[in-house]
Order: sequence, then structure tokens, then C-alpha cells
Amino acid sequence: RLRGKILFKFFSSTTPPFQVKVSNKLFNAENNSDISDHLNFLYMITLIHKPEVIMELGTRGGESTRVFHHLAHKYNLQGYSVDLVAQPGWLANSTNWKHFESDDISFGNNLSKAGKFPTGETFSGIDLLFIDTSHEYEHTKEELKTYWPLVKPGGLMIFHDTNLTNKSSRRLDGTVNRGWDNQRGVTRAIEEFFDCSIEENSLYVEEIASHKSIFLNVPWCNGLLVLRKG
Repeated sequence: RLRGKILFKFFSSTTPPFQVKVSNKLFNAENNSDISDHLNFLYMITLIHKPEVIMELGTRGGESTRVFHHLAHKYNLQGYSVDLVAQPGWLANSTNWKHFESDDISFGNNLSKAGKFPTGETFSGIDLLFIDTSHEYEHTKEELKTYWPLVKPGGLMIFHDTNLTNKSSRRLDGTVNRGWDNQRGVTRAIEEFFDCSIEENSLYVEEIASHKSIFLNVPWCNGLLVLRKG
């Protein structure tokens, strides 16, 4: 079974044992946010994966959206985002991105039934889905139930905040990061859905679902889990 693991036990299990400069200037994102350490990685994995359809659930200020939108604009991809609130102002005039102000569960169910987006485009599946919403257990379970069937085989489902804690930790550049304790909400939902166990304080890859799918777990900056659908 394919498995690699590195354990970090320095300041805390959520703190990397080194300090580096982090720059997110390529896509004009902040360098010190609750997701800043992951943005360059998200950029490269999206570039390598070459998705035709990108969807983001949860945008808030649009830090991760800046990454996906930059690639969508540069390579003429189509991106969509769903949130309970309106899109960030800088996204309003985009020709490669559409934002829907909606509950993501209702949106996904309607997308599955109708086979098209509210704006009329045909829906044929998601190549890359990024989830950064409530981080709560019950909600994440519903998101998995709703959206996992919509992700294409070979597609990616990426979760932020898989290692939330109310303890102080440090970002890659040494600045302090503070989260909140969601009782392992995102991680527990993933474990239950795929009948697997996740060590959220470790950096490793793991095969799941009878070795058909594989995930990468990154412990710092509130955690990131990248899941490839088999």
C-alpha cells in the first residue's frame, strides 16, 4: 500500500519545523492569512491537473479564489463559486468566472437534477472542487454526499481547515496563526464518508476507497487535504 509520512513535533503539530518567506504576489493574494501557506501549492496543483471546470464552495474575501481565477483567466478555463454572500468586488467583471449566491447543498442538488447551471451552461461534471465553507461536521457530510458524485473520475476534491485548532500555531514565515476548534468537523466527515482514518497532524499520502482514491494531508495553516477521485 502506498503511504508516506513525515511527523512534525516542534512548537506544535500544526507548526512546520522551518521558516521561509511566503509570497503570493503572482495572484495578488495576502501573504499572512489563514490559507496563505497553501496558495502557491494550490496554484501549481491546479496548473498541473489542467481542469476544464473549477468550482469553489465558500469564497469569503476570495483569497483562494484569486488563485483559481488567475488560472481561469490565463488559460481560458471556466470557474464557478458558490457562497451565501455576494462575490468579492474584484470578481464582478470577470469573463471566466461566475459566482452564485446560494446555499451550496441546494445548489449542488439542483445542478445534479437539472444538468445545467442557473445561467444555462450544460453541466457535465467538476474537474477540481475546492471546499472552504462552514467547517462543521454535519454540513461537510452533506457536501460530500452531494458533490462527490459530481466530481469526475480523476478529479480533485480539496478541503481547507482539516486541522483547525484554537491553539496558536505558526505559518511558514513564522507569523502566528489562530484558528478555532471545530471538533474535527471536516476531518470526521471525510473519515466517516470514506471509512478511513486521518492523522491531521501529519504530512502524508494515503490510499482509500479500496485503493481507488488517494489523498494528501498537509497539517499546517489550519490544514489542507487534497483528494483525487479514482
